[in-house]
Amino acid sequence: QPNRKDNINLPSGRADQNDDLLNEAKRELLEETGYQSDDWELFLHHGRDGKVIHEIYYFIARNCKKIQEPQLEVGEKIETKLIDFENFIKLKEKNNFRVSPEFKNYLLQISVNQKAKDDFKKLGRF
Repeated sequence: QPNRKDNINLPSGRADQNDDLLNEAKRELLEETGYQSDDWELFLHHGRDGKVIHEIYYFIARNCKKIQEPQLEVGEKIETKLIDFENFIKLKEKNNFRVSPEFKNYLLQISVNQKAKDDFKKLGRF
């Protein structure tokens, strides 16, 4: 986000109510990172209350391949960084990691529960 420097985010975006959420996730991944995948799975979904009530969907994209340079919107300044599984789990400790509290809690749970961690690792096929 232009007004929030040094944030760590997952590729993300907003979809209208009638949009195909998977296609929107694919589009955002390609636009923001230049990566594409044909192997997707819905991982986590929950509702959020705030200024606007909305739903949040987290997808896992496996076997991503870079096919183009990112196509950023005006004002977007995105640097793609690939990290390994263990460093991904450690992102929960960073105040500038911008995901929902539910997702951060999930990362906390799997960091202390080896079976849950192994299951998550299998889901992403790391």
